[in-house]
Amino acid sequence: MIPRWRSWPCLALAALALAPGCDRGAPARGGETAPAVRPTAPKDYGKKACRLARACYQRHRTVGPVAGHVEVTADAAGHGLEVSYTGSAPTPVRECMAAEVRKLFLRGYAAGPGVFVCDYHGEILAGGVEKIDQQWSFRPAGPASAPATQEPR
Repeated sequence: MIPRWRSWPCLALAALALAPGCDRGAPARGGETAPAVRPTAPKDYGKKACRLARACYQRHRTVGPVAGHVEVTADAAGHGLEVSYTGSAPTPVRECMAAEVRKLFLRGYAAGPGVFVCDYHGEILAGGVEKIDQQWSFRPAGPASAPATQEPR
C-alpha cells in the first residue's frame, strides 16, 4: 500500500496547496519528518473571488475589456454565502457568479467569517488569451473589518 503522502494525486494537490495534509509525515532529506504545509495567509483567500470571476468569464466565452470589483462573503467554515459585484461584466457572467458562490468552499479555512475581495482589469482576447491584472485581499467580518490604516477617533 502506498502511503497517502506518496500518492501522485496527493503530491499534485499539495503542490497547489489544495490538500494541506498530504505531506504530513513525508520523510525529508536526512530521514527527519517534513513539516506540515503552512496555512494560507488570510490575504490570499481573495484569490478565490478572482477565480470565481475568471471561471464565469471563461464559461460564457467573454471577449474584450473586463474590469470589476468582486466581494464574496464567507461564513466561519469557509463556505461562500453571497457575492457582490460592480464592474463591466455582462449579465450572464454576473448571474454565473451569483450561482457559483454557493459552491465555493475553502478546505482548512480558519480565518472566521469574512469577505474575499478581488479587483481586476484587463482584456480577454479571442482564443482565450488573457491580459488581466488582479489584486486580492481578505477582510474579516464585523468590527475588525475597518482598514488598518484608519486613524483612531
